[in-house]
Amino acid sequence: MAINIYDYRSLTNAVNKVKTKSQFLLDLFFSGVKVTHPTDSFDFEVITGTDKVASFSSSSSQTPKSVGKTTRATKSMSIPRTYEEKGFSASDLNRFKYSNDGNIYIGSTADIASAASAAVLQEVAELKERVMGRRELMAAEAIVSGLITIVTDGNTKTCDFGYANTTNLVTLSGNDKWDASSTRDIIGNLRTWRNTIRKRTGYNKLAVVLGSDAAANFIKDDAVMKALNNLNYKAGQLDLNAVPQDRASLWLGSMLGMDFYEYAQQYTDSNGATQEIFAADRVVIGAVGNANNRMHFGPIVRMGDNGSTLTFVNELLLYPVVNNNKTGVSWELDQKSIPAIHETEAFMSIEVL
Repeated sequence: MAINIYDYRSLTNAVNKVKTKSQFLLDLFFSGVKVTHPTDSFDFEVITGTDKVASFSSSSSQTPKSVGKTTRATKSMSIPRTYEEKGFSASDLNRFKYSNDGNIYIGSTADIASAASAAVLQEVAELKERVMGRRELMAAEAIVSGLITIVTDGNTKTCDFGYANTTNLVTLSGNDKWDASSTRDIIGNLRTWRNTIRKRTGYNKLAVVLGSDAAANFIKDDAVMKALNNLNYKAGQLDLNAVPQDRASLWLGSMLGMDFYEYAQQYTDSNGATQEIFAADRVVIGAVGNANNRMHFGPIVRMGDNGSTLTFVNELLLYPVVNNNKTGVSWELDQKSIPAIHETEAFMSIEVL
């Protein structure tokens, strides 16, 4: 189907089909049903796992025993927005009609329009890539710290999912740290953390994400290597020669019934400094395929004809705006989204170094 680069429906659909790099953390931990909201904020309940069982009642009892809701708290959250543009002058768009050697393209009007559309689509696809990178960064912040920090025009706001010390946040110290080669117990740590999550949530399918420094200490640990090489100890297997599946993650293998991934990806912050998306000294263990953790999207509003308003529930909207003197056009990408942890007990974040 031809792409009309001046129609928001056509171009939004086209950009939505553009393949971006795999959003590893979003795909792994926030794969629940995507939720759209009619307003910029929403209320949600933080679910707690239940390890309780039904109470016995007398056979003659006429009144059931009341059971409390399996929720700890109701939170209100605002959905953050990104709103960026790519601008083209009339000369830029005219140049798209020409070949690299300066000759006018030979072909039909449709062929020339298609070439211009492809050139614009390639440029504006970067806007989508930036959005997906921001969503991945928010997912990393959420699972590592239980917080997402949103800075808008110098104002800072924090979305707090309620991580608690010892329950979700653990810091190893002294001889327990993973770089304390003679006293560390990496296998024992992992077994304890795995069982903690399993007991309080009932989830058995867990994944372990390691920052780059944590992964380096993990794969060189003598006890880990010995356990994997011992045929009588079926701990699992690690593939240290694995090829990265995407730009961020490397599957190391399976052990203790969990998949292990090394995560290493950077971004440039608003001050121009390079930062790690996932803290290098952290290990996060979380339930995979947990439908309670999901992406939330807010409405995008534009003016329609005759003073009416148009409300879009897209995951993103790409909208062309021609300037007043007709010398250029900007394609604006507008979106509101946030990954939300609804079940905090399904995560543990450990500072191991």
